[in-house]
Amino acid sequence: MHIESDVTIVGAGAAGLSAATKLAEAGLKVTILEGRGRLGGRMFSKRDPVCNAVIELGAEFVHGCPAEIWELLKTHDISAGEMDGENWCVRDGELSTCDFFSQVDELLEKMDDREPDQSFLQFVDKCCSDPKLQQIKAMALRYVTGFHAADPSLISVHSLVKGLRADEQIEGDRAFRITGGYESLTKILRETTSTCRCSHLV
Repeated sequence: MHIESDVTIVGAGAAGLSAATKLAEAGLKVTILEGRGRLGGRMFSKRDPVCNAVIELGAEFVHGCPAEIWELLKTHDISAGEMDGENWCVRDGELSTCDFFSQVDELLEKMDDREPDQSFLQFVDKCCSDPKLQQIKAMALRYVTGFHAADPSLISVHSLVKGLRADEQIEGDRAFRITGGYESLTKILRETTSTCRCSHLV
């Protein structure tokens, strides 16, 4: 199948759909290739048919107040509520409160972009060589893998420091949940890319 387009984008996640929107607004013909049978990438909402509640199977929170997201929500009259509460973890098969984020934050604050760059894995290997710190090391690695969707052996300390500074600018420590789920953003992006030609990657 031959499709004429000016630009081809691989991936119909938030980045791909946003890029397609900007390119289409500039008058370019865009083809989006997506391997899954759905749009949204890490945004994946399902609705529980019993209680009609939204369950997020991918991204769940809007972290901070990034203008790009909040302007979309405001324009389309979509509400989001700020979340607060205790953190709970499962340890040795038992559910209990935990101080996961503050422990990881303490470790991340030790990163320094004035030093030669290195991978995050190299950083935690040096920083957490004490056997007593192995649990914190494991939590930090899971955080970078899950939150940043990055391989700790590849993502650099300098890039993470840059990201932390950007988080401070948007109050990234605050968490909001979109009332109708992240599927609301997926729908908006899908509608705004209606001028693009989309196909599935097979």
